[in-house]
Amino acid sequence: MAGLGITSCPLRGQVDPRALRFTAAATAAVLAVVLLTIDAVRPLALGLLASQVAMYGFTAFVSMHWSVWAQLFARVIWPRIGPVTALEDARPARFAQFIGFVLTAVALVALIVDVDVVGYAMTALAGVGAVIRATTGWCPGCQIYVLVRRLQHRADHSPAPPVPGASPSTIPAQTARWGGDRPLPLDPTVTARPPARPTARRRPRRRG
Repeated sequence: MAGLGITSCPLRGQVDPRALRFTAAATAAVLAVVLLTIDAVRPLALGLLASQVAMYGFTAFVSMHWSVWAQLFARVIWPRIGPVTALEDARPARFAQFIGFVLTAVALVALIVDVDVVGYAMTALAGVGAVIRATTGWCPGCQIYVLVRRLQHRADHSPAPPVPGASPSTIPAQTARWGGDRPLPLDPTVTARPPARPTARRRPRRRG
């Protein structure tokens, strides 16, 4: 596999779950340092937080496989532990990275404008999600992605709303017509029949 140039994942749409846990552990460490140094060395903490915002944005919008942590895992750790037995879909993980991007971006702006309570809360929330992912493998952001997809699926496959004042079996009238002047049958069990043609009347013969 190394000869093929494969790094952390052989497919772009999939990712090694161990790389995700390693990335989450590194992210949690960065956010912990931010929370511990924000009062003592504020410029350093803001710089670290800004770098984490950039990291989240890169993995969410560009690639999960070419981030700093993913490349570090692929080049240093992965050759020593061997290939993974099963890969994960990268879309839930990228959605979770997008959530982290939003949280840390809000935290960065809040700390810059001296709204420290919001900054602490958003940073801590992103850090807790990263710790959960790193220690247990369970991804809160991925579960939100699955829930959103289920809601979208239900919305796309929901039945049409009933017509006001009509019975549930009533179907809106159709404008298309078949044959003559009769509309198409709305009930699929009804067999459409062409309109009967008027028969010409024969004139009685006069007897001479």
